[in-house]
Amino acid sequence: MKNPHVGQRVWAEKLTGTFVILAIDDDHVTADIQSTNSPEFIERRVSLRLLHALGGDASPTSRD
Repeated sequence: MKNPHVGQRVWAEKLTGTFVILAIDDDHVTADIQSTNSPEFIERRVSLRLLHALGGDASPTSRD
């Protein structure tokens, strides 16, 4: 994902739903993300390669 930032809404490969980036670790190229549907669900240390901006990156399951 290009230019991720805290507060950005994303979707993640291998996870269901949409998320908000809580923190970014540039050294390890990971982010902590929080579900927009279940705020208590936080996934930590997700590779930035698995994150895609909402409305920005094409979904691998998209027919577009």
